[in-house]
Order: sequence, then structure tokens, then C-alpha cells
Amino acid sequence: MTRPRGTIRTALAASALEISNSSPLGGATWREAAVRAQVGFGAAQQTFKDMARAGELRAVGQVRVEHSCRPMTLWAPVSMLGASPGGDDLAAAMRSWAEFK
Repeated sequence: MTRPRGTIRTALAASALEISNSSPLGGATWREAAVRAQVGFGAAQQTFKDMARAGELRAVGQVRVEHSCRPMTLWAPVSMLGASPGGDDLAAAMRSWAEFK
């Protein structure tokens, strides 16, 4: 049984999806998602890292913003991209292993 998603994670996922759908760049920064979801910046930054590690978000580019010296990563929900997180790689590895045998 898996643990239910927290309210911060749910709010950030929804805001990232909304921003990604409406943005011409096709992604959202963690800061934009935090402002829209009304979540603290520290919690949003850590949650985005966790969501990326879990395969729920994928980096789609970078953008320069005025409040940061470094470019910020644009993230898009994997469900929006129409890809499974890592499933294609596993399937390719299994096929190559089967062909090798």
C-alpha cells in the first residue's frame, strides 16, 4: 500500500500542469508553481526535486528569469508529455537481453 500524496505535492502538480498547458515554453519553474499554488518556496523546491526523482516531472528546458543569476529549469508533468517514467528504457533493455540470449 502506498502513502497518499500530500497537499503540497498535489497543489504543485496541479499548478505545474496548468502553467505547462498555458505557457508557450511548455513547462513551469518551481517558483512559478509555488506562487500559483500558494506554497512556500523552500517546500516547493524540495517537492519538485522529489517529484522529479519519482518520475512525475521531467525537465523540458531552461529559462532566464530576472530574480535569478542562473537559468531556472522548466519542468513538465510526465503525464502531459505522454511518456511513462522509465518504462521505455526498461522495455528496450529487456528486448536487447532477450535477443542476446
